[in-house]
Amino acid sequence: MKNSFHFSCNDQILTGIITLNDLKTADIKDSELEGINSFVDQVEGVKIGVTIREMPDGNTRCSMRTSDSISANEICQFFGGGGHYHTASCIFEMSVYEERIILLSKFARVSSENTEVAV
Repeated sequence: MKNSFHFSCNDQILTGIITLNDLKTADIKDSELEGINSFVDQVEGVKIGVTIREMPDGNTRCSMRTSDSISANEICQFFGGGGHYHTASCIFEMSVYEERIILLSKFARVSSENTEVAV
């Protein structure tokens, strides 16, 4: 699973992918992953941390943590989800890898002047 973590936008965005095969290989139940969502939020310099999990029903779940003035709730609402200002989630009907591309194309733009994450 550690190879699924991907930094982008000058290391300000961190996405991690967890597939059903990862869980099977590690002999981990989905219910045991609750704390993993906060991991991506604890990496120094990361302003948006996303955990993308493949679900048994074929959908994927995006769990997002943000810092500073970036609203995870606003981003997830755009995709039909929601939550709290710095913690939110949404569901996608696509593969975990497609979801990563969609999310990054939505909120991972970097300004060439100040290299800050723009939403």
